[in-house]
Amino acid sequence: MDQQEPWMQLLSEDVLIPLFAITLAFCLGGTALLGGLLIGMVKAFRGGGGAGGKHSKAMEADETRSFQELERGFRRLEQRVESLETLILDRNTESHEARRDK
Repeated sequence: MDQQEPWMQLLSEDVLIPLFAITLAFCLGGTALLGGLLIGMVKAFRGGGGAGGKHSKAMEADETRSFQELERGFRRLEQRVESLETLILDRNTESHEARRDK
């Protein structure tokens, strides 16, 4: 029997071609999967595109209106608080003057 190197013996066997094909298929499939995930992540971070763009623009407009309503409400609340502060300060001043006059 002829003594061959282990790697030469592996090359001469029929198991090498299917092993190489399976390894190549996994590598290509993994690369395609990672590429698809990367494209999906980029689209998610950039706001996407396609049919979802109209929906997100409508949501953005709705959010803008909501924030504007909140801002108006906060401005009115601020005016009310300032009015209450003025009333309280006026009452304190009047009561302080009334005590001083006695």
